[in-house]
Amino acid sequence: MDQKLCLSSGLTPYNIKEIHDAVQADNYHFGKAVRIDNDFKYGFDKASMEQIKQIVKG
Repeated sequence: MDQKLCLSSGLTPYNIKEIHDAVQADNYHFGKAVRIDNDFKYGFDKASMEQIKQIVKG
């Protein structure tokens, strides 16, 4: 069975590189760290999302 791991809790654009380098997961779950003003009532911060995509892509 192919299992996927979804890591969470405290992931930010500032720590994802170190974590990704160590675990190489296929999926990551981000909370408010990728929201505008770190608040769930706002949408996603496009700059943070792009930064994360570039890091995970390598």
